[in-house]
Amino acid sequence: MSDGYNAYVFIGDELKSSQFKDTVHQVCMSHAKNKFVKASNQGGEQRAERFSDILKEFFMSERKYDDDGLTPEERFRERQSLETKELLIELRGLLDSELSKDSGFRSRYYTEALDYLNRFWKEIFAYLKDGEFPIDNNLAERTIRKLTTGRNNSLHYGSDVGAEIATT
Repeated sequence: MSDGYNAYVFIGDELKSSQFKDTVHQVCMSHAKNKFVKASNQGGEQRAERFSDILKEFFMSERKYDDDGLTPEERFRERQSLETKELLIELRGLLDSELSKDSGFRSRYYTEALDYLNRFWKEIFAYLKDGEFPIDNNLAERTIRKLTTGRNNSLHYGSDVGAEIATT
């Protein structure tokens, strides 16, 4: 299928432009970790704490790499360490074990956290493939927060006159 300018391909069940076929898709690990924190705090799921703790270890490693002033090449090598691989294996084993259990006894927050981690596993850990990739997108989100807040506030001017006054 083509629109005359870009060719499109199906990736999974999504239609995407082939111009971006070599793009690395990342998902923010902070969002995954926060879902497990919520499952623990609001959902009362004690098992969610282990997921949160393991994900926190990835962040602690990144903080150490920052403190040590590692180059992207050095950071990549550290990300490929046995310690990192052991954490990944433990996390995947824990995830698979939890997903194999009856979901009827989970809080909705825990189910959401497990599903999110499982669905975006590859994209969450894409940062391990390149020393320049960030572990999360918190910096970008903080940077655009003022813009999105302003955009959202502009939805509530109430009239064209109110919008004109706000723009001036």
